[in-house]
Amino acid sequence: MLALGIAGAASAVVADGLPIVDISGETNRHAIVAFGTKDVYQGHPTTVQTADGRIIAVWCTPHGGWCGSAAESADGGKSWKRIDDRFPAGFRRHVNCPSIYRLIGPDGKARLWIWSQVKMPPDAQSHSDRRECGEPMPSVMSEDEGRTWKEMSPLGERFRCVMAFASIVRLKDGSYLGMFHRGPGGADKSPLEVCQSVTKDGGFTWSEPKVVCAVKGKNPCEPYVFRSPKGDELCSLMRENTHKGCSLMMFSHDEGKTWSAPEDTAWALTGDRHQGVQLPDGRLVIVFRDQAVDSVTRGQYVAWVGTYDDIRNGAPGQCRVHLLKNWSGLRDANGKPFGGWVGDTGYSGIELLPNGMIVCTTYAKYWPDARLHSVVSTRFRIEKIDRLTRRHTTPERIYLTDKGSGNCGACLFRHRDGGIVCGVRGWYRRSDDGGHSWRKMYPYLRVLGAPTPGGGVNPIRLKDGRLMTVCMVSAQNIKTNGLGAANLYAYFSADEGRTWSEETPLSKDNRRLYLMNDRLVRLSTGRILVPTALHPNEFLDKGLETVGWANTFYSDDEGRSWREGQWLKPQRADQMSEPVVFERADGSLKMIARTGKGYLYQSDSRDGGETWGPEYPTTLRSACAPFFVRRDPYTRNLFVAWDNSFPGPSHGYPRSPLSLGVSRDDGKTWEFICDIEADPMRSYGYPSLFFTKDTILVTYYDQIGRAFNHKEQRCKLTIFNRDQINKEKAK
Repeated sequence: MLALGIAGAASAVVADGLPIVDISGETNRHAIVAFGTKDVYQGHPTTVQTADGRIIAVWCTPHGGWCGSAAESADGGKSWKRIDDRFPAGFRRHVNCPSIYRLIGPDGKARLWIWSQVKMPPDAQSHSDRRECGEPMPSVMSEDEGRTWKEMSPLGERFRCVMAFASIVRLKDGSYLGMFHRGPGGADKSPLEVCQSVTKDGGFTWSEPKVVCAVKGKNPCEPYVFRSPKGDELCSLMRENTHKGCSLMMFSHDEGKTWSAPEDTAWALTGDRHQGVQLPDGRLVIVFRDQAVDSVTRGQYVAWVGTYDDIRNGAPGQCRVHLLKNWSGLRDANGKPFGGWVGDTGYSGIELLPNGMIVCTTYAKYWPDARLHSVVSTRFRIEKIDRLTRRHTTPERIYLTDKGSGNCGACLFRHRDGGIVCGVRGWYRRSDDGGHSWRKMYPYLRVLGAPTPGGGVNPIRLKDGRLMTVCMVSAQNIKTNGLGAANLYAYFSADEGRTWSEETPLSKDNRRLYLMNDRLVRLSTGRILVPTALHPNEFLDKGLETVGWANTFYSDDEGRSWREGQWLKPQRADQMSEPVVFERADGSLKMIARTGKGYLYQSDSRDGGETWGPEYPTTLRSACAPFFVRRDPYTRNLFVAWDNSFPGPSHGYPRSPLSLGVSRDDGKTWEFICDIEADPMRSYGYPSLFFTKDTILVTYYDQIGRAFNHKEQRCKLTIFNRDQINKEKAK
């Protein structure tokens, strides 16, 4: 985990499933723009870059207080000088979070604008005294790149808000779209809503504000609107002020005329007051106050690095960067507080200089003593971050299905010509480059006259070269207490799964059998096993997945006929559900299954799966959640992918993190390697493993939200290089 003490040299650690590069302790990168003292609090800066390369920063004092403070850097953020005296006296009556922008009018002239929340009445005794009586959204403007300024008229009552424009983006027609948020009557209280307005004259006049985001039960605010690297859409990232989940995002394909429904961002992008820049290679660097649930840098000033597609797809991204240490709300070794509240940092500006330097300016309690917040800038190059991140290379991640694809329990197997085939609900997909790209082949298992097969995808190669799969087929019109009965049938294909023969039954008595993805296994004797779970009729009143027996169906003649083993009726565990079976070096078998006891349980067989011994716990802690075990044919080690968490209040959850482990002693003990995914606001399940000489491929469903939701599930593939796995094991 990332230590929040004073850091030394830059480092990279893997926390929360995403590399975190810590440069917060490299003080040679820092420059104090405005010093906080025991009596003076400096806060909420924004910045702009002028045509000649200077950076201008403006901020307020104290928290949410008076405007009029400003500084300028002519050397890329290395040093700063105060320029308060350039501004008209009236600017000092503006309050709260001044936001500075450079807009180009239809006359081709560039102007700098600074908007604030309100202009206070002349007799106001403090920055919070009768703020509701102030004039909404006042501004000052410069026509000479910030050398002189004049005060402009406030935008008026229509623009009463919590904070002035949090972001402004140029539209394709040359006009500008600005976004801000407000509560009822413009007050800073729930429910919050995000508004937008457009200026066609370079900032002088603005259209009637319209609400573009309001979400029941949530408080969207502080929108950061920007254009996608391709230029074809706008994206708005928004703080979610209940701080109970992730931040929000929405998209527009028509220059802000309409917006998509707000949805959660990735966990790694969860924070307050996002601002960002686009790098020459198209990647994005977005800075914010980290507010992700359970984050090791929560309340700190961080940057997220990733692609636009990462944002779009809810993917974690490349890394996060801990930029500056914020001591607010923390305590010393004796438990004495340093003062302030956790998270009082992160409102900032970010500038990409022509030489590639990135300059980030924020406010923070910079020293662990009585001094209040200072305005501080830090500088870095993306090449430095890339070098540190490569030490913990993020594995390649690919979505194989769209949302709403169901359980997405997949199975990878070799095509007879050497390609990799992924069977996932609905379709077969094929890769000819080791899993890095995929194309659809044909629908999965369309059998004329048969009910739609369900359960996991389970192809296995027969000795004659054909494929066989075993599926659950729903028993028609048999359902009790919400649980459908199913029989197991084997199907055969001589054309790599394009067409399938009529079914061969394993069971026909309409029990509630469950067969999950990629479970079929061939023993050294040639026997084929089908590990299966049963929900017994006598326990229907207890609901789904609360009691499960485990067993194997087996065939000694390549699937032409089948026998049923003896059911393991658990005594110590509450259930033995969705079992996986593997053969050990001595010819015995081990079955592992999910339970509600906080651990995966195991059972042994010495007769090829016909009978099973009493169940007993493994060392793999887990909610009652899906998992998978498979032997690596190249190293002979066993690998496990499982939800590495203790049960929560909801049965079968949480399903995060999804972890990877290894056993080098034939399943006696297990070692943690790394987290495959670890976003606590998402769920991961029904994994499968596939091995090549150089890589380990893991498939699983990835779902937004903690509660089970078929509509949000997508099948995802993560590819680990073997040297990557070896490094993680060495750590």
